[in-house]
Amino acid sequence: MATTNNGWRIVEEHAVTRVYLADDGDGAQILTGDVARALGWLVEQIHTRVERVTKVNGWRSAAYNQQVGGAPGSNHMSGTAVDVNGHLHPYEAGRRSAAYGTGGWGTEGVKRVRQILAEASGLFAWGLDYNPGWRDGMHFDIAKGKTSDDVARFVATLTPVPEEDTMSRADAYGGTLDLILTAGKRDTPEGRQASDALREVLQPTVAAEVAAALEPIAADVAWLRTHGQTGLARLVREQGTRLSAVSADVATILRDAGVVDADDVADRILDRMAERLQS
Repeated sequence: MATTNNGWRIVEEHAVTRVYLADDGDGAQILTGDVARALGWLVEQIHTRVERVTKVNGWRSAAYNQQVGGAPGSNHMSGTAVDVNGHLHPYEAGRRSAAYGTGGWGTEGVKRVRQILAEASGLFAWGLDYNPGWRDGMHFDIAKGKTSDDVARFVATLTPVPEEDTMSRADAYGGTLDLILTAGKRDTPEGRQASDALREVLQPTVAAEVAAALEPIAADVAWLRTHGQTGLARLVREQGTRLSAVSADVATILRDAGVVDADDVADRILDRMAERLQS
C-alpha cells in the first residue's frame, strides 16, 4: 500500500471532500471526515488569529503532484496537507537563503501560528520547520506518526457552535437572506462578520461530511461576495424557474446543519428574495 511521507495512504479523488474555508472561494480538497475537520479548524484559526486566508490548496493526484514538481511522498496525495496563502509564503525550493527567515509570516505571525499548533498538541506539522533550503511556510499537514485515532480524539475536543448562537447571529442581520446579502459586502467590517456567521449557520465544523453537498451553495456565496446584491437580483431573475429547487436545496443544507424548522426557514428565505425583487 503506497503511503505519503507522514504514513497515510495515497488516495484517489473519491476519498476527498472539497471544503470552503476562510475567504477562499475555490475550496480545497481534503481527506473526508475527521482530517477535513481538523485541517479546517487549523485554517480557520489562522484566518481569525494570524492573517486573512484567501487561498487554500489541498489534495493532489499522484499525476498532478509529479507535474508540479511535488515531493515524491508529498502528504498532499493522501489529502492530509494544505497550503495556506502560498502567494505570501513561498516554498524555499532548494535555494537555501538566510533571507527566508519567517517565510513571510513575520515574527509575530510565527508566534501566533505556533500557539495555534500547540493547542493541537502536536497533531500538525509546519513546513517552516523543514531543513534550511527546503522550508515551506505555506505548508501544514497531519504530522508523521499521527493516526486516524489521534485525529479523531482531537476533533472530539472541538466545541461545536450552539445552534441558538448561530441562528441568533443570523437574526441579527434580519434573517439568512440578509446575512447572505451582507456577506456579499466582503470589504466592510459588517460583511466580514456576516460572512463568518454565514459559515457557522450553513457549514458548522461538526458537519464536515456535508461539505460536498454544500458545493453549489458555497460557490454561489463566493459569487455573491464578488457581485453583491445587484448580482443576486439578476441571478434570481434569470433563474426564476429554479426557485423551488433552490428552496429544497437550502432546506436540505439547513437540515443537515441541524437548523430547527429548516423547511420554514428555507421558505422564508425565498419569500424575502421575492420581496427584494419586487421592491
